[in-house]
Amino acid sequence: MMERNEQEKSKLMKQLCGGAVLTVIGVVLFMYVGPSLTADNLAIMKAAHSAQEAADAISSNNMKEIVVDVIGAACICAGLCTMLAGLVKPKKNK
Repeated sequence: MMERNEQEKSKLMKQLCGGAVLTVIGVVLFMYVGPSLTADNLAIMKAAHSAQEAADAISSNNMKEIVVDVIGAACICAGLCTMLAGLVKPKKNK
C-alpha cells in the first residue's frame, strides 16, 4: 500500500511540473514574443517602398503574431488544466 501511495505522489509531482512548464512557456510567448512582433509593424511601414508592399509585409507579420498568441494560449490552457486535473483528481473507492 505504501508503494502505491509513493507512486501516486510521483505521478502527481510529474503532472504538476509538466503543467507548470507549459504554463510558463505560454506566458513567455505572450509577454516577450507577441509584443515584439507588433512593434515591428512600424519599422516595416518605414522600410516599405509602396503601400501594397507595406500591407503585405504587415499582414504576414500579423499572421505570425496570431500563431504565437494561439500557441501561447494553448500552452497556458493545457498547463493549467493539467495542474488542476492533478489536484482535483477523484479518489478511488476500494
